[in-house]
Amino acid sequence: MLWLFLFVLNFSYGESTINPTALYGEDGSEIPEEDVNSQDVAWSLLKGSDPRNETWKSVGMIRNDSGGTCTATLIEPPNCQRDISDMKPLVLTNGHCSNDNPDEEPALRGQSILFNRFVDQKDKEISIRKEKTLYTSQKAFDLAFLELSSTYGDLKKKGVLPKKIAKSSMSGTLANVGVPSSGIDKGKTYLRKSYCPAGEPVKLMEGSWVWNHQRSITCSVTGGSSGSGLFNEKGELAGLVNTAVHSSRRGERPCALNNPCEIQSGQPQMKRRNYGFDTRFLHKCFTDCKLDIKKKGCLLPNDPEMVSSQWGSFNNDPKNRPLDLKHSQYQSFRGKICLVSDTQCRCDQPQGYRNVQGTDSLNALAGKNVPDGSYRVCVLGGHGHSWQDLKDATEMPLVVDTEKPVFEAQIKKSGDQTELLLSDRSFHYSVKTVESDSDCYASMRNWVPVLGYKPNGAAAFNSFLERKLNYNMPRLCVRATDEAGNIKITALKI
Repeated sequence: MLWLFLFVLNFSYGESTINPTALYGEDGSEIPEEDVNSQDVAWSLLKGSDPRNETWKSVGMIRNDSGGTCTATLIEPPNCQRDISDMKPLVLTNGHCSNDNPDEEPALRGQSILFNRFVDQKDKEISIRKEKTLYTSQKAFDLAFLELSSTYGDLKKKGVLPKKIAKSSMSGTLANVGVPSSGIDKGKTYLRKSYCPAGEPVKLMEGSWVWNHQRSITCSVTGGSSGSGLFNEKGELAGLVNTAVHSSRRGERPCALNNPCEIQSGQPQMKRRNYGFDTRFLHKCFTDCKLDIKKKGCLLPNDPEMVSSQWGSFNNDPKNRPLDLKHSQYQSFRGKICLVSDTQCRCDQPQGYRNVQGTDSLNALAGKNVPDGSYRVCVLGGHGHSWQDLKDATEMPLVVDTEKPVFEAQIKKSGDQTELLLSDRSFHYSVKTVESDSDCYASMRNWVPVLGYKPNGAAAFNSFLERKLNYNMPRLCVRATDEAGNIKITALKI
């Protein structure tokens, strides 16, 4: 008999929201996410009774009506020379924390910002409703400006003062201040601070995004830390946390959602770190105290909406599979494809663009057969003779992979127990029991997914699978599917 074991990790392959989780100790060593409440994690709960923490009143939790959270910071408009008391306050957070992002399922609805969120002053919390999303995007930067239903003057009366945005890039020791929530014990989802050195500049590929202005960090973050500030020694906002290699996803396919990879020496590489980005460029995005994304030198896209592709960031048939490009405003497209290693090929440069239909294949876009490898795809939308500005080009990562998965599956018996061992966890596995080896390939029906792994590395099955498998069948079929959709099936004797 094949004994099946219930053990399901807390993740889903269908996620559409970035959920950074990577924890560190004081010595820089990694700490498993299940130990998020351990005293070994290098962060501290902040108390409002400590006068040194007065400055962190302006860091708040974004909370939606269904309980989802992020972190945001009240900011002072850069280069503002007038009194801002009567102005609507601006908070800065991640684009994936906004509920108005057209490229993502809404992450947060009915948002409020909770300031003065100290663990010892729960009855003094200050809740301000979001009035509107002023700007949000995950194109180029994972960033959103939210406007609140109050004024800077009103918040000042309550002791909540805005943070200045640093004019210099992240350097030295940084303080990350946010409100982490995932896995945190009840009653302790309050402001926490951790310290870490400013890491090196990196370029990231993750899911549908290419981010060119990231920095690696080792401050501890988990779900809820998204949008939290990275502050310099002057207390100025120098950057925002936006992603990490989610520890429950490690060992899976690199560059997928919550499994970002760095582009180094022309190749994507896993580094297992947290990431943020510099915010100093925002000084060039304000005019007369107001956000001005069209200002010369501002790096924010004028059109924050991304051109989307149904097939995401992996492709196993560049000859026939249509790109299926879509944008809410454009039906015409121009595009080009660049090897990740080709640093001279840039989306904001006009060379290499060609007209392409949304139904064209990747080979049609490239004008040649595209071999397996890691690429960046640049796409511009347009109407007639009017096209998006080059700085508004969508840059998408794409891995062309036509090879079938290579893996080993083994049934291990110990006494009256039988376990399935799988050699490579980067694939999605499903199983079924049949009469003969040929039955494994005869039908694509009745496959049941493997949802995780036991501590000893054996596949972990859920109760649904237990009900579906016929224990009296002599063969166990194992199907591996990679991110590109390539499939390999093997049959094992039970």
